[in-house]
Amino acid sequence: MYLKNSLKMHYAGFTTNQIYQLFTSPVKSLQFEITPILKNHPLIHQKSHFYKKFLAFQSLDIDIIQSQLEAHRIVPLPIIDARFPSLLKEIYHPPLLLYCKGNLNLFNDACYYPLAVVGARDFTAYGERAVEYLLHQMKHQPIVLCLVWQKELMH
Repeated sequence: MYLKNSLKMHYAGFTTNQIYQLFTSPVKSLQFEITPILKNHPLIHQKSHFYKKFLAFQSLDIDIIQSQLEAHRIVPLPIIDARFPSLLKEIYHPPLLLYCKGNLNLFNDACYYPLAVVGARDFTAYGERAVEYLLHQMKHQPIVLCLVWQKELMH
């Protein structure tokens, strides 16, 4: 149920931050049927963009979503999966779902990849300075770098 809910929420356009706004404990809440909760949630009725996303959530077919992901060999990795990067769970409001390709077993091999940088291609000047600082400090270490748009995963 968790994977179904998190995929549908993401495909409906809910951001991780918005999911944390809707649920006090999303990791627990997403393991149950959430449609009735969303339907009666005050934020859904107070914010028009939340309501539009809720309507999209209701209309999505999880089987189609999963078929598309499988066709592109994309593995949705929920935070409750044992393969989810353990260090990523430690940050404030960690992502509830990752879209992955490749060898997922390397995620928790901290000896091999001590640093992973994940972000959007259109990052801010601050983000650029932060990455430059981190990369300079660790220039001789193996690093995983992932900068993609969601649409790129599907091609």
